[in-house]
Amino acid sequence: MTSERSRARGYTMIEVMMALAVLAIGASGVMAMQRVTLIANSNARNVSMANQIASTWAERLRADAVQWNNPTTGPDLADTRWLKEVTILPSQWFAPTGTAPNGTAWANINGDDLYGVTRAAYCTHIRLTQLYPTLIRAEIRVFWARNESAIDCSEANPSAVDSSYDKYGFVYVTTGILNNVIPDFTP
Repeated sequence: MTSERSRARGYTMIEVMMALAVLAIGASGVMAMQRVTLIANSNARNVSMANQIASTWAERLRADAVQWNNPTTGPDLADTRWLKEVTILPSQWFAPTGTAPNGTAWANINGDDLYGVTRAAYCTHIRLTQLYPTLIRAEIRVFWARNESAIDCSEANPSAVDSSYDKYGFVYVTTGILNNVIPDFTP
């Protein structure tokens, strides 16, 4: 008879509270995992987009080198859009200036160039160093605010950005730009 009576009583309050405590601990673990996953996805998106922007700038600089073709009158870096900065600001970061459709240092969250705006998701700096008369090392730095806010690229002083690793995320790409020498086919 006692066994029938204990089966009819149901759950005690302590059993219910223990079950709720286990459920709460499990649910809080799942919520914490979701938060970490969202942050990781956001970071991965930023790094991926910054790599894409940096690669685009590397190609723009290579295309700019077409004008650096060393004709018979001597080197013509002055004819280039961005590579000419190597003689003006050697080994210093600068924000490349651009007009549509040539490219700009500002990009939105999708990596598209922004023209005539005050804030952007990604900013680009370039540092050019002439290694040989026919070779320039191009370092491209794309950065974004770690807190996901927009940046005023015109106010992002390159020297101030250098020391702000806690404020910005960075992607660096280094490439070589060769002089586009016109071959001499005379026998």
